Amino acid sequence: MNFFDRWLLALESAYYRGLDVDGDLAGHLRAMQLGRLVAISPLLMMANIANGAIVGFALLIAGGGISILAWLLAVLGYAVTGLRTAEARRRRSQPYSVSIRAVRRLLVNCGILATLWGVLPCLVFAQFDGFPAVLTTMVVTGMLGGGAIALGFVPIAATVYTVVVLMFSGVAILLLGTGEALVLAPLLFIYGVVLIRSANSNGRGFVQAVISEKRVRDQAATIDILLKEYEHGGRDWIWETDGNGAIVRGVEEVASACGLSSATVLEAMAVDDLTREGPRQIVTHGQRDLAVLTQSRQLIRNHLVGLGLESGERFWFRMNGKPLYDNDGTFSGYRGVMSNVTEETKSEQRVHFLAHHDPMTGLVNRSSFREHLEEAIGDDLEGLRSYAVLYLDLDGFKAVNDMYGHTAGDRVLEEAAERIRTMIGVDDTAARLGGDEFAVLTPFEHDLRPVEDFARRLIKCIAQPYESGAGICTIGVSVGMAIVGLHGSTPAELIRAADMALYKAKEAGKGTYLLYDTDMDAHKRDEIQFEEELRQAIARGQLSLAFQPFFSADDGALAGFEALARWKHPDLGNVSPSRFIPAAEKIGVIGDLGTWVLNEASSVAAEWPDHLSVAVNVSMPQFRDGRIVSSVRDALAMSGLPGNRLEVEITEQVFADRPQEIVLYMEEIKSMGVSISLDDFGTGYSSLLYLLKFPFDKLKIDRSFVTTALENEAARGVFETIAALGGRLGLTTTAEGVETGEQLELVQAVGCTYCQGFLLGRPMPVLELAPFILNQSACGAENGAESMRA
Repeated sequence: MNFFDRWLLALESAYYRGLDVDGDLAGHLRAMQLGRLVAISPLLMMANIANGAIVGFALLIAGGGISILAWLLAVLGYAVTGLRTAEARRRRSQPYSVSIRAVRRLLVNCGILATLWGVLPCLVFAQFDGFPAVLTTMVVTGMLGGGAIALGFVPIAATVYTVVVLMFSGVAILLLGTGEALVLAPLLFIYGVVLIRSANSNGRGFVQAVISEKRVRDQAATIDILLKEYEHGGRDWIWETDGNGAIVRGVEEVASACGLSSATVLEAMAVDDLTREGPRQIVTHGQRDLAVLTQSRQLIRNHLVGLGLESGERFWFRMNGKPLYDNDGTFSGYRGVMSNVTEETKSEQRVHFLAHHDPMTGLVNRSSFREHLEEAIGDDLEGLRSYAVLYLDLDGFKAVNDMYGHTAGDRVLEEAAERIRTMIGVDDTAARLGGDEFAVLTPFEHDLRPVEDFARRLIKCIAQPYESGAGICTIGVSVGMAIVGLHGSTPAELIRAADMALYKAKEAGKGTYLLYDTDMDAHKRDEIQFEEELRQAIARGQLSLAFQPFFSADDGALAGFEALARWKHPDLGNVSPSRFIPAAEKIGVIGDLGTWVLNEASSVAAEWPDHLSVAVNVSMPQFRDGRIVSSVRDALAMSGLPGNRLEVEITEQVFADRPQEIVLYMEEIKSMGVSISLDDFGTGYSSLLYLLKFPFDKLKIDRSFVTTALENEAARGVFETIAALGGRLGLTTTAEGVETGEQLELVQAVGCTYCQGFLLGRPMPVLELAPFILNQSACGAENGAESMRA
């Protein structure tokens, strides 16, 4: 380090006096200051080009000689070079820290630019008076003030720039040699002092803001580390590297977890080597991304690194860390915290798989299929590829369930799904949409005949006999087809078009396929009529409530009821909620319906014994517009129901938009004593992060896990994991869809808090509640599970 750099460091230390700035922070402050200058450098260089061109050409027209031309070329050359350099630096990621040498280079550049503008008055005042001199004075004054303000992020740079320009301006005034001109000298001095003091004040304010922001980040990181140590029960350890990227601390813990030698792990986990091949017995995951972060000296936040062994075993570690710098800004390594998150990651992966796939068949589920449809729509809009949607519904499947039972029906569904899987190509996507409905998304070229041939082969394959475990059975399949882009530009439109074609195919005799056409829009007219009738029914209070009981899984005691909306249409009869609830959301009356359900359920529950609670489903629109808080408060006030007897159930869709506001709404609801449940956990975009970020009281485990847990080991494992996870997080759990004694025994075995299903009690109208509650009270908890079955 030369004398000038040491002088700059001393000057910088004096400037930061009272701010508690160490060498690491000083380097970061330099990086932030220079980063701001890089961001505005293109604008500054364009200003130099514009002003230089204006004054230069004006002076040349006025008769300026070779000196003016040389000055103009110098300014334009410097500005163009600076513009290119700034653009190149903006494309690179901003470093966390820079040394004092970067400030020295900035001062040199400021001095050059200040000299170019400061020398101009000397050249002009020696040759011109009148308009050229006035124009020069105006432009130089503007460039002086603008430059000092722009360089205010680095006060010493602003000071150098201002002093150099003023020195040359003072020389120019002396060249004039008049008394009037000498009067300008003190004014020029005062103007310079004001600019320098303003730049220093603005610069200090920027520095204080950066320091405050960094301290907040550091405090958050410290708190995060302490929380991790608490949550993981001491499974965290410190890792550290030297300036060359070699790990000098933390290897032994990784080696112990993986059962490997420290030397092998050390070779595999060099954090900044992008090209080296690791040991053959280890396959790393996330290593290259980690190397990119460390080479660019970025913070490492929750970075997941995996080590896969030849045996197939895989270990996962989460890393947090930050770069370290010595007092002169030289990088000295990384330090942070590493956690063994193998079990958590495996559980998350299992839950994630089942969140995007149907647990029974392994095909993608409805929500994932919609995502694939959106990608296909994008490809079609860009002209990359054409796609067809095939909507499949099994013919005669209900008869299999009725004749052989649901277990046999499940085996047939699994076999049908496997046949579909073997029929599709590598670019196709097959999904189970629910029940006995499937879908296939397949690309095609200009000719649709291969898609039609595929549909015929599907129909023929599905129609082959099945071994259900209870006897040989035969089913069929009908197929409706729609073309992406031609028959719809959204997933909902495409699925509706394919569904219309499927409906017509079934009308045509089943076991066939049809392509959607516009004549099928009569169905749409029926749908519009249905929606208008639903709107009127909600407005006139023509819906009713049914209540399904749920019980303590431990002792069989009645714990409460879930309120369910019902609609008896004058012509259609009892309409399934799976039909009218989405319709209510579509036409924008779901909020009114939800408020009515909340008020009605609270009023009914207020008449029950004090130990019974009521659960009410709340829709995403009710949360999105914020009315849920006032709706809950009004329902409790009007009914007199205590808050601790009301349970609000929400699904993961609620968090798709503005999660920060949702948390505030949830906290306001909980402040009334109301509990909040996460409904259908495991069926959508389930993530463990939801359980950590949002204030839930209960998990409701989707019925699909209960249904398949006895037949599918993977589903059983996830079921047990979710139940255990709820206990670890202090949440109660409810298992839905309990329909057999074996399922009830499983729910009790895994430790669920509550259970609910047709085995225990079907939804019942309000008039049947009082006898049911009296019967349960008479039976008492001493009969346990038998009481529930009754």
